[in-house]
Amino acid sequence: MNVKRSKRYREVSQKIEPNKHYSLTEALKFLQENNPEKSENIKMAVSLRWNEKKVPLRIPLNLPYPLKKQEKIIIIGEELPPALQSKEGIEMVSAEKITQLVNKEKKIKVLAHVSYQDKIKPLAKVLGPKGLFPNSKNGTLTDDLEKAVKEIQAGKIEIKTDKQGNIHFLLGKTSFSLEQLEKNYESAYKTIISLKPTSWKGDYIRNSTLSTTMGPGIRVSV
Repeated sequence: MNVKRSKRYREVSQKIEPNKHYSLTEALKFLQENNPEKSENIKMAVSLRWNEKKVPLRIPLNLPYPLKKQEKIIIIGEELPPALQSKEGIEMVSAEKITQLVNKEKKIKVLAHVSYQDKIKPLAKVLGPKGLFPNSKNGTLTDDLEKAVKEIQAGKIEIKTDKQGNIHFLLGKTSFSLEQLEKNYESAYKTIISLKPTSWKGDYIRNSTLSTTMGPGIRVSV
Protein backbone atom coordinates (compact mmCIF):
# COMPACT_ATOMS: atom_id res chain seq x y z
CA MET A 1 0.00 0.00 0.00
CA ASN A 2 1.51 3.30 -1.13
CA VAL A 3 1.42 6.15 1.38
CA LYS A 4 0.45 9.49 -0.10
CA ARG A 5 3.13 12.02 0.83
CA SER A 6 2.73 15.78 1.04
CA LYS A 7 4.24 18.06 -1.58
CA ARG A 8 6.68 19.37 1.01
CA TYR A 9 7.76 15.84 1.93
CA ARG A 10 8.45 14.99 -1.71
CA GLU A 11 10.42 18.19 -2.28
CA VAL A 12 12.66 17.59 0.73
CA SER A 13 13.04 13.90 -0.10
CA GLN A 14 14.39 14.76 -3.56
CA LYS A 15 17.23 16.72 -1.96
CA ILE A 16 18.45 13.68 -0.03
CA GLU A 17 21.04 11.59 -1.86
CA PRO A 18 19.88 7.96 -2.16
CA ASN A 19 21.91 5.41 -0.18
CA LYS A 20 24.12 8.11 1.32
CA HIS A 21 25.03 8.04 4.99
CA TYR A 22 25.41 11.65 6.09
CA SER A 23 27.70 12.87 8.82
CA LEU A 24 25.87 14.00 11.95
CA THR A 25 26.58 17.66 11.25
CA GLU A 26 25.43 17.35 7.62
CA ALA A 27 22.18 15.67 8.63
CA LEU A 28 21.32 18.20 11.31
CA LYS A 29 22.13 21.18 9.09
CA PHE A 30 19.96 19.69 6.36
CA LEU A 31 17.00 19.39 8.72
CA GLN A 32 17.42 22.93 9.98
CA GLU A 33 17.81 24.43 6.51
CA ASN A 34 14.93 22.50 4.94
CA ASN A 35 12.35 23.12 7.63
CA PRO A 36 9.39 25.43 6.88
CA GLU A 37 8.48 25.76 10.55
CA LYS A 38 10.41 27.93 13.00
CA SER A 39 10.63 25.15 15.55
CA GLU A 40 9.82 21.60 14.53
CA ASN A 41 10.61 18.43 16.45
CA ILE A 42 13.57 16.33 15.32
CA LYS A 43 13.17 12.58 15.77
CA MET A 44 15.97 10.06 16.17
CA ALA A 45 15.40 6.47 15.15
CA VAL A 46 17.89 3.70 15.82
CA SER A 47 17.56 0.16 14.50
CA LEU A 48 19.28 -2.49 16.61
CA ARG A 49 20.11 -6.07 15.76
CA TRP A 50 17.49 -7.17 18.26
CA ASN A 51 14.30 -9.16 17.83
CA GLU A 52 10.95 -9.76 19.51
CA LYS A 53 12.20 -12.99 21.09
CA LYS A 54 14.43 -10.96 23.34
CA VAL A 55 13.25 -8.99 26.37
CA PRO A 56 12.52 -5.37 25.26
CA LEU A 57 15.29 -2.96 26.18
CA ARG A 58 14.34 -0.01 28.40
CA ILE A 59 16.63 2.66 29.77
CA PRO A 60 16.31 6.21 31.17
CA LEU A 61 17.79 8.94 29.00
CA ASN A 62 18.90 12.35 30.24
CA LEU A 63 19.74 14.60 27.30
CA PRO A 64 22.08 17.57 27.84
CA TYR A 65 19.45 19.82 26.21
CA PRO A 66 16.10 18.12 26.82
CA LEU A 67 12.65 18.83 25.48
CA LYS A 68 10.74 19.52 28.65
CA LYS A 69 7.44 17.68 28.39
CA GLN A 70 4.34 19.04 30.11
CA GLU A 71 3.48 15.88 32.00
CA LYS A 72 1.40 15.70 35.12
CA ILE A 73 3.17 13.71 37.82
CA ILE A 74 1.03 11.35 39.85
CA ILE A 75 2.49 9.96 43.08
CA ILE A 76 0.76 6.94 44.57
CA GLY A 77 0.50 7.41 48.31
CA GLU A 78 -1.29 9.18 51.13
CA GLU A 79 0.65 12.41 51.64
CA LEU A 80 3.13 14.43 49.56
CA PRO A 81 6.61 14.86 51.01
CA PRO A 82 7.03 18.42 52.41
CA ALA A 83 9.54 19.38 49.71
CA LEU A 84 6.99 18.62 46.98
CA GLN A 85 3.89 20.18 48.49
CA SER A 86 4.44 23.56 46.84
CA LYS A 87 5.42 22.12 43.45
CA GLU A 88 3.05 22.55 40.50
CA GLY A 89 1.95 19.68 38.28
CA ILE A 90 2.10 17.05 41.03
CA GLU A 91 -0.81 15.16 42.55
CA MET A 92 -0.89 12.57 45.30
CA VAL A 93 -3.40 9.77 44.67
CA SER A 94 -4.24 6.70 46.72
CA ALA A 95 -3.72 3.25 45.22
CA GLU A 96 -7.49 2.77 45.26
CA LYS A 97 -8.17 5.83 43.07
CA ILE A 98 -5.27 5.64 40.61
CA THR A 99 -7.13 3.44 38.10
CA GLN A 100 -9.87 6.02 37.63
CA LEU A 101 -7.36 8.82 37.19
CA VAL A 102 -5.14 7.17 34.57
CA ASN A 103 -8.18 6.53 32.38
CA LYS A 104 -8.90 10.28 32.31
CA GLU A 105 -5.44 11.79 32.05
CA LYS A 106 -3.28 11.42 28.93
CA LYS A 107 0.10 13.00 29.62
CA ILE A 108 1.07 11.64 33.01
CA LYS A 109 3.96 9.96 34.78
CA VAL A 110 3.26 7.73 37.78
CA LEU A 111 5.69 7.49 40.70
CA ALA A 112 5.66 5.55 43.95
CA HIS A 113 7.91 5.29 46.99
CA VAL A 114 9.59 1.92 47.49
CA SER A 115 7.64 1.51 50.72
CA TYR A 116 4.53 1.21 48.55
CA GLN A 117 5.92 -1.62 46.44
CA ASP A 118 3.60 -4.27 47.86
CA LYS A 119 0.54 -2.01 47.77
CA ILE A 120 0.89 -1.22 44.07
CA LYS A 121 1.39 -4.81 42.88
CA PRO A 122 -2.37 -5.25 42.17
CA LEU A 123 -2.16 -2.22 39.85
CA ALA A 124 0.23 -3.93 37.44
CA LYS A 125 -2.58 -5.19 35.18
CA VAL A 126 -3.98 -1.67 34.80
CA LEU A 127 -0.83 0.44 34.71
CA GLY A 128 1.49 -2.05 33.01
CA PRO A 129 -0.10 -2.03 29.52
CA LYS A 130 -0.04 1.78 29.57
CA GLY A 131 3.64 1.84 30.48
CA LEU A 132 2.82 3.62 33.74
CA PHE A 133 3.56 0.97 36.37
CA PRO A 134 6.30 2.30 38.69
CA ASN A 135 9.53 0.32 38.60
CA SER A 136 13.02 0.80 39.93
CA LYS A 137 14.74 0.37 36.55
CA ASN A 138 13.43 3.66 35.17
CA GLY A 139 13.43 5.44 38.52
CA THR A 140 9.66 5.69 38.97
CA LEU A 141 9.74 3.37 42.00
CA THR A 142 12.20 5.14 44.25
CA ASP A 143 13.24 6.03 47.77
CA ASP A 144 13.86 9.64 46.67
CA LEU A 145 10.65 11.09 45.22
CA GLU A 146 12.02 14.63 45.21
CA LYS A 147 14.94 13.62 42.98
CA ALA A 148 12.65 11.63 40.65
CA VAL A 149 10.29 14.60 40.25
CA LYS A 150 13.20 16.95 39.56
CA GLU A 151 14.59 14.67 36.83
CA ILE A 152 11.21 14.25 35.12
CA GLN A 153 10.52 17.98 35.15
CA ALA A 154 14.00 18.56 33.73
CA GLY A 155 13.14 16.40 30.71
CA LYS A 156 14.22 12.87 31.62
CA ILE A 157 12.65 10.29 29.29
CA GLU A 158 12.64 6.53 28.89
CA ILE A 159 13.69 4.96 25.60
CA LYS A 160 12.78 1.39 24.67
CA THR A 161 12.87 -1.00 21.76
CA ASP A 162 9.77 -2.04 19.85
CA LYS A 163 9.22 -5.62 18.64
CA GLN A 164 11.42 -4.99 15.60
CA GLY A 165 14.34 -3.76 17.68
CA ASN A 166 13.84 -0.07 16.87
CA ILE A 167 14.07 2.89 19.22
CA HIS A 168 12.23 6.15 18.43
CA PHE A 169 12.31 9.36 20.45
CA LEU A 170 12.47 13.16 20.16
CA LEU A 171 16.04 14.46 20.00
CA GLY A 172 15.28 18.18 20.04
CA LYS A 173 13.89 20.95 17.85
CA THR A 174 15.14 22.61 14.68
CA SER A 175 15.35 25.83 16.71
CA PHE A 176 18.07 24.30 18.90
CA SER A 177 21.63 25.28 18.03
CA LEU A 178 23.67 22.83 15.99
CA GLU A 179 25.93 22.22 18.99
CA GLN A 180 22.96 21.43 21.25
CA LEU A 181 21.56 18.91 18.77
CA GLU A 182 24.98 17.30 18.26
CA LYS A 183 25.49 16.88 22.00
CA ASN A 184 22.00 15.41 22.39
CA TYR A 185 22.68 12.91 19.61
CA GLU A 186 26.07 11.93 20.98
CA SER A 187 24.63 11.46 24.48
CA ALA A 188 21.74 9.34 23.18
CA TYR A 189 24.03 7.25 20.98
CA LYS A 190 26.40 6.60 23.88
CA THR A 191 23.46 5.55 26.07
CA ILE A 192 22.13 3.15 23.44
CA ILE A 193 25.57 1.61 22.89
CA SER A 194 25.76 0.99 26.64
CA LEU A 195 22.82 -1.42 26.23
CA LYS A 196 24.97 -3.81 24.22
CA PRO A 197 25.35 -7.11 26.10
CA THR A 198 28.95 -8.06 26.85
CA SER A 199 28.42 -11.39 25.09
CA TRP A 200 27.18 -9.73 21.87
CA LYS A 201 29.26 -10.42 18.77
CA GLY A 202 29.33 -8.25 15.67
CA ASP A 203 27.59 -4.95 14.96
CA TYR A 204 24.94 -3.90 17.44
CA ILE A 205 23.40 -0.96 15.58
CA ARG A 206 22.02 -1.48 12.08
CA ASN A 207 21.41 2.16 11.27
CA SER A 208 20.48 5.54 12.67
CA THR A 209 18.20 8.11 11.02
CA LEU A 210 17.10 11.65 11.77
CA SER A 211 13.95 13.37 10.55
CA THR A 212 11.54 16.14 11.35
CA THR A 213 8.08 15.14 12.57
CA MET A 214 6.52 14.69 9.14
CA GLY A 215 9.66 14.66 7.03
CA PRO A 216 11.78 11.97 5.33
CA GLY A 217 14.54 10.21 7.24
CA ILE A 218 18.22 10.94 6.73
CA ARG A 219 20.64 8.12 7.42
CA VAL A 220 23.51 9.05 9.71
CA SER A 221 26.92 7.39 9.70
CA VAL A 222 27.35 5.20 12.79
